[in-house]
Amino acid sequence: MIRPLTWKLTAILGGAILVVGWAVAGAQSPLPDPQSASQVAAEQQKQLDELTKLGQQFQKDRDAMHAAITQYGWDSDQTDAAQDHLVRDRAEYRKLRRSLRSAGVAVPPPAGMGMRGGGPGGGRPGRGAGRMARGGMCNCPCGY
Repeated sequence: MIRPLTWKLTAILGGAILVVGWAVAGAQSPLPDPQSASQVAAEQQKQLDELTKLGQQFQKDRDAMHAAITQYGWDSDQTDAAQDHLVRDRAEYRKLRRSLRSAGVAVPPPAGMGMRGGGPGGGRPGRGAGRMARGGMCNCPCGY
């Protein structure tokens, strides 16, 4: 009879310690300043707008690179310049996206990046297994 009573008292004591710990932690956390929160939100909104612009520019860079490949071929200065521009914009886009996500901002999914067709198999019926079934990636840094 002593054993069940000991377990009950241990559980009650442990629960009380947890509640007191949460209360102390909540009392010690500083309240957010509404003025600085609105300033941070405005800065984050500015960064979200910049992220949208970079996403659009990234798509234009990708199209320009494919146009350069089509017109001049893979081994050309024009294609190299387009590829360098694409890589720079992509790095800046990813850096800003990661920065916003680490700050706890909800970032929209990247538009036009990754797999085409919206899911496994690229949204196209009749595709077999393997690399091309995952959306057909080319060997360039454009994301396709």
